[in-house]
Amino acid sequence: MRVTAETKEATRQAILDSTLKLLREDGWPNVGTREIASEAGIANGTLFNYFPTKEAIVGTLVANALAEANEAPRTGGVDEQLFALIASGLRRLRPLRSFLPFVVDSILAHDGDRIRQEHLSQVDRIVERPLTPMLRHLYWSLYAGVITFWVADPSRKQEDTLAFIDQSVALFIDAIRRKESGT
Repeated sequence: MRVTAETKEATRQAILDSTLKLLREDGWPNVGTREIASEAGIANGTLFNYFPTKEAIVGTLVANALAEANEAPRTGGVDEQLFALIASGLRRLRPLRSFLPFVVDSILAHDGDRIRQEHLSQVDRIVERPLTPMLRHLYWSLYAGVITFWVADPSRKQEDTLAFIDQSVALFIDAIRRKESGT
């Protein structure tokens, strides 16, 4: 029996939807790939044809959420647009927040090539030129720090995270200006 592209995409989406549902209901420690496969209506082994690990499934959920945030229109100066880009991403990640502490490092530091490239291309667009390797590294370090901080921010409405975004954006803008002026 030949599996069509539509069937493959439907199975992939069922895995993503099932993972999100189960993680929200039962929490990270109580959900395994067997439960995800069962909820998606597929054999456990079939799940691994689509994703190698539970972490990879969540990585795809994160990448999809951030891709949606990248597409949101932004106006204003560079600092306002960068703030809006980051804040929009956090809003999109909110449904995943409770289980991100378990995967944030692997997603942002190790397996996040798609996330990193898509996000940094938005930053290049906002600053209207490609960033140097040093500025790319600085920005990504600040961005990863904001997300890591936000995941555990207990402040009311994550006000501390908003302040951290302001500070990070200001630091990054200052680094761009220094690079441009040669200081």
